[in-house]
Amino acid sequence: MKNKQLVPITDGRGYLFIILVFILPFLYLYITTGQWNPFAVNGPRFLHFYSICCGGSVVVILVWLLFNRSAGFYGVFQRVVLLTLLLGVARLCQGVYHAKPVSYLLLLMIVQVLLWPLGRVLYIKKR
Repeated sequence: MKNKQLVPITDGRGYLFIILVFILPFLYLYITTGQWNPFAVNGPRFLHFYSICCGGSVVVILVWLLFNRSAGFYGVFQRVVLLTLLLGVARLCQGVYHAKPVSYLLLLMIVQVLLWPLGRVLYIKKR
């Protein structure tokens, strides 16, 4: 059997994959509500959107671990997770300001914050 060489995920195809994974939540949002803006929807639809964003982060981590462990991609991963968390914080503040229940969103954000260091540990371990 031939040994296949791993394709670096930090080339153009890797970034294209990341973009495609994070377009999926917006496509879901557009199909279900007819809007592209996640701040224009509320309640369960936003929570589904946010869950898909968090799931996309996990998919990106798994693909990164399978194919390549380059330092450049870890920086991209950190930025993606940080953007997802900032979106959650913005919606959390908006929900608290309008006296809406935000416990499920808070739970999703806590899980994401707890899993974020796992990416760093796996990066250091595999390097």
